[in-house]
Amino acid sequence: MPTKADFQAAAEKFDSAAQQVGDLRVAADGAGAADILRGGSLSRQVPQRIASAAGSVGAARGLIQAAAATCWERVGIIAAYEQQLHSYDQSYYYYRQASARFSANYRRWYEDETGKIPHPGNHPRPPARPTPPPAWADVRRP
Repeated sequence: MPTKADFQAAAEKFDSAAQQVGDLRVAADGAGAADILRGGSLSRQVPQRIASAAGSVGAARGLIQAAAATCWERVGIIAAYEQQLHSYDQSYYYYRQASARFSANYRRWYEDETGKIPHPGNHPRPPARPTPPPAWADVRRP
């Protein structure tokens, strides 16, 4: 499965390809075939074929841009999940510390025969794990 870095690299390549395709269309349109080729069948056929190719290039560019947008969206989804995991890891670290303190305080309270040590209260609750991303996401933990 692709990682965030894989999606980012693909998005950058798609963005570059869409730009190159757009540049190609501008170059073909700017060649001025109708002005250069006057008379005869070439003066009709070449501009028609350039126009047809330009239409195909425009459609291809749109598809490439859509692919780039999808990749960028997935980069964002994975990045958001990684941030949630980071927050969860921090919360879990503090939970473990609080849990250890609670256990020590509970043990002291339980073993106290004088009745001077107050009850430690309820055990701390662990943090909720973040909702995992879609199956296509390959999240790498540091």
